[in-house]
Amino acid sequence: MNEGLKVLKRDNKKVDFNGEKIAIAIKKAFDSREEFIEKYTDDDINKVYNSVLEDIYDNYFEKAYIKVEEIQDIIEKMLMKLSYQDVYESFSNYRDKRSESRKMFLSEPKQHKLLKAIEKITLKQDIILKNNETPMDVLLNYGKIISEEISNAYLINNKYIGYHESGQIYISDVEYYPVGALDSLVIDLNKMVDKNNKCNYDMLSCFEYIKLFLINCSKEQYGNQGLMNIDEILKESLLNTFKEEFKTKIYEYLDFNGYIDIVDIDSINRDIIKLNTMLIDIDNYYKYSKKIKQIEFIFEKAYESSILSAEKILYKSLYSFLHTYINNNKLTISIGLDTSYEGRMITKNYLLSLDDKVEINTLFSLSKGINYDKKDINYDLFVLASSTLEKGYKINFNILDYYEKDLNIFYFGDGSCLMDSKPLSGRGFLSKTYLNLARIGIKNNKLGETKEMFFVELEHILDIVKDQLIERFNFQSEKKASDFQFIIGENIYADSKGIKHNEKIKKSIKNGFLGIGIIGLSECIKSLDYKISDEEIVEYIKNLINIYKKDHNLNFVLIGPNIDISKEFIDIDRAIYGDIKDVTSKDCYDYEFNQKNNNYYQTTFDGGYSIIKDIDYKDEESVIEF
Repeated sequence: MNEGLKVLKRDNKKVDFNGEKIAIAIKKAFDSREEFIEKYTDDDINKVYNSVLEDIYDNYFEKAYIKVEEIQDIIEKMLMKLSYQDVYESFSNYRDKRSESRKMFLSEPKQHKLLKAIEKITLKQDIILKNNETPMDVLLNYGKIISEEISNAYLINNKYIGYHESGQIYISDVEYYPVGALDSLVIDLNKMVDKNNKCNYDMLSCFEYIKLFLINCSKEQYGNQGLMNIDEILKESLLNTFKEEFKTKIYEYLDFNGYIDIVDIDSINRDIIKLNTMLIDIDNYYKYSKKIKQIEFIFEKAYESSILSAEKILYKSLYSFLHTYINNNKLTISIGLDTSYEGRMITKNYLLSLDDKVEINTLFSLSKGINYDKKDINYDLFVLASSTLEKGYKINFNILDYYEKDLNIFYFGDGSCLMDSKPLSGRGFLSKTYLNLARIGIKNNKLGETKEMFFVELEHILDIVKDQLIERFNFQSEKKASDFQFIIGENIYADSKGIKHNEKIKKSIKNGFLGIGIIGLSECIKSLDYKISDEEIVEYIKNLINIYKKDHNLNFVLIGPNIDISKEFIDIDRAIYGDIKDVTSKDCYDYEFNQKNNNYYQTTFDGGYSIIKDIDYKDEESVIEF
């Protein structure tokens, strides 16, 4: 191809020829209908793309420029020539509609830009209407796509949109961009208790308040939610539930056996109210027995029955919460470290409440001296948690001893994590953007470039990702406390106290994290003609991220791959470059890393990652060893 070839746009501006944009346009045509997606493969897209490039090479090699319309004409010609009649008709009809809209809004480019965004909804209608969704689901999908297209047309820098649409980067959750919504959040339930004293009194009411609290948060943030102190909150409710059961059963047992009138029941109740643990010495109540052995026996049975009754209420409450909480596929609950009698009871019943219908993610934290070794007090709970793996329940393990002791760690269900020396409650990801490492490797190989040029291109793409994240952060920072009446207005987010209703939220959300994700690391290495290690690439990226942190005083973090985005990247790369053995010749770029020694990935990917580890679920020791 003529390296100096330009493309003449409709506004008579000339830009460098970019074959990748042609591949993307062809891919959109093949993706424009659900039946096309089922009927054709990326090989068909690549076949048309290569034919278009050959035609341009044959007819425009020595020319200075080619018009956009001429490129589209060639695409139509090749679709017909290669017998893709249905795709041709869809592509041609879309061109006609676009032409009419340009004529209609020729003097109003901004209106035309909006119409162009709305027109894209038609191309996505099969996606909107699939899966037998309800009318409200369809309406919500329309709203999300309109929001996404308006973000692309008006809010996000065109340069970043170009990199996003060409599959070099992926800007996550664009549909939430216009409202400035935040991604994830680790929630401190103590904030809820401070505002609702009833949470300390009744367990069933406490769970209802927790649900309401989480729902209110989810109205202002779209991603993961994390609860890291639920056992601490539930202990008070469990204790109060036990007290009520103990008072009731002592009264009922004494009354049934005819002793109610000879025992000072008011003094007994006052002693019960003062309890700060369920683990008591029942002998302390013998002073009220009048030395009657039958009454002492009643006290013992009432205590035993109250423990069982409180635990039964706890189990039912946990089971109901875990099975009924809406939006539960984004919630992660951390347990495992509480060694108190009540905390252990909560953890045990939580684990027993899990089954394959629970979509809430569980994070079981491990630490030596608490639950890691057989001699540890909570080791039995670790064994119980490990047994849920065999049943396929959604549980992850967070081994705290991998990290420095002053670090706070919280992993969400999707593998992303928060890691900082400062407390994590009231903080989370503001947004995430991923870069396509495989594409950089493929291009480097195709162009016959050097290792030095590889790192030049890598730094360039990383700078693009960094700048895009900062642009989005600045947009979010312009929002006011009135836009986040719960998360900011109720002081849920870190450092939000004191922000007035009409003040901007930058001071608070600056505590959040900006995720830079990498995808296609192993495929990138396989694409290159020279020797290079994954550590060399990751360390280069990590060093740049550390520079970004220092230069901008923002919490940039490195995160591992995302499976859905991995599939998106490989589809585009295969459409452009065809099947490359062990690179694009599969359904998805690798989204898990092989485990290395010395906890390399645990310490390097401070935004989370996934590792590969084969486990024999039938062998308890194998699970626990993992």
